[in-house]
Amino acid sequence: MPDFQLDGLAVALLIAAAISLVTGALGGYSIAQLRPSDIELSRMQLRRVRRAPFSKQKLMNFSEFSVFRVIERDAALKRFGFRVMAQAPLGEILKSPNEKAFRAINGKRVDMLILDRGGWPVVAIEYQGEGHYDETSGLRDAIKKTALTRAGIGYLEIFPKDKGDAARLRSLVHEALGENLHAQRNGARALQEAIRAAHP
Repeated sequence: MPDFQLDGLAVALLIAAAISLVTGALGGYSIAQLRPSDIELSRMQLRRVRRAPFSKQKLMNFSEFSVFRVIERDAALKRFGFRVMAQAPLGEILKSPNEKAFRAINGKRVDMLILDRGGWPVVAIEYQGEGHYDETSGLRDAIKKTALTRAGIGYLEIFPKDKGDAARLRSLVHEALGENLHAQRNGARALQEAIRAAHP
C-alpha cells in the first residue's frame, strides 16, 4: 500500500466532497459551507511559504525608477506637502458599495501615486514602458483609469519619450495636479502670512 499523507486542506476537501454526494438529493450544502475554514486556509498557506524559497526583487524596473526619482525630487511637490508612493494598490485607495466593481480593481496597482499633505490621493501615474502592452493591458488600464477618475483622482500616463526630459516630466505632473497644486501653494502662503502676523 503506498505511503502518503494528506494535508489538512486535502482532508477537508475529501470530506466536503463526500458530504456533497451523500446529501445532494436532499438539497446539499452551499459552496461557502463546503470551503475549508479561514484558519485552515491560513495554515496551508503558511506551510507552503515555509517550504518555498524566496528572494528579493526591485519594486520598479530601471525606467520606472528613473521617472519616480524625477517626480520624487521635484521641489514643487515637496514644497507644498505632496508625497510620492510607488506601486500603490487600488484596493487601499478606492472603495465602492458595489462589491463586484470593487473586486475588479482590488488586485490592481498604479506605478506611482501622489498624495497631498493630508494623505489623500490626487494623481495616479502609469509608466507605459516599451514592454507594457499585451492583449489585455489596454483593458486593464481602462479599468484603472475609469475607477480612479470616478473617484476624483487624476490619471497621468508617462511614455518612454518623456523619461529622459526631467523638465517635461515635471511639467506633466504639475499640469495633472492642477487645482491641487494651486490650493497647496495658496495654503502655504496663507500659513506663512499667519505666522508673520503672529510674530511681527
